Amino acid sequence: MSSEIEIDRFRVDMPEDAIADLRRRITATRRPSRELVTDRSQGVQLATIQELARYWASDYDWRACEARLNALPQFKTGIDGVDIHFIYVRSGGDVGASVTDAMGRQGPGGLAGIHMNLLVTALGGGPMPADTEQERAALEQTKTFRATGFGYFLEQATRPQTIGYALLDSPLALAAWMLDHDTDAYEKITRAFVDGQPSGGLTRDHILDNITVYWLTGTGASAARSYWENGRAQALAAGQPSPPVKLPVGFTTFPGEIFAAPRSWVELGYPNLTYFHEAGRGGHFAAWEEPELFATEIRAAFTSLR
Repeated sequence: MSSEIEIDRFRVDMPEDAIADLRRRITATRRPSRELVTDRSQGVQLATIQELARYWASDYDWRACEARLNALPQFKTGIDGVDIHFIYVRSGGDVGASVTDAMGRQGPGGLAGIHMNLLVTALGGGPMPADTEQERAALEQTKTFRATGFGYFLEQATRPQTIGYALLDSPLALAAWMLDHDTDAYEKITRAFVDGQPSGGLTRDHILDNITVYWLTGTGASAARSYWENGRAQALAAGQPSPPVKLPVGFTTFPGEIFAAPRSWVELGYPNLTYFHEAGRGGHFAAWEEPELFATEIRAAFTSLR
């Protein structure tokens, strides 16, 4: 048996009946009564889901998203018996921060430096300095996230198959699950649908592009399993020191991130910090919300490495 991994080109071509079925399911969804509070503390609000459902079923154009995807270099391969679809383009944030961190610690040949906007070294729950006002504010933000914004993470890290049944059966369950991330992103998405006021790239169409890809490919459960698998990997590595990042590191703090990482925290995780900047706008999905600003940060971080 050959040890080489086969990589095949891929093109998106969803059948029309799959799109029709999606619209039918959206229209037929049973919805709960309105939440009993005026904020998001009980979860994704009914008004947001109602407007999202209306737009998704009547105005959203999946074929436009499909055309944009097919303009990119797409491939499929198999890894450990699982089919993997990937797009070969440069990209940055969220899970990508963990990937970038791992690449920096491996230091493969040809990698000149790394840039991140989510401080994964502070997400493990270990003690962080709280001497300055900025450090104390960041610490409070991490506490708030673990207390009120950690539900999706815990469910996917412990019971991904359970939530997977809802994610594969109901488009609105999938949408609500994906919207219920961090407060900043949720409020911006709500404004895009309810008030017609998108925040940068967080438009109604772009948000639904993301959700619809998960729906049409049936990957809600498999995506959730990545949290479970990552948790097992971290448990196996517990107590084993990670190799240091010896490459130059650039970091951008965006104000709407889950926590605004202070420079002192970044330097603690990456002593070889060569670029640090606090952006004026943008949140957890900065590359999506503010692509031009994000690209400017990437260029600035790597200017000295050219």
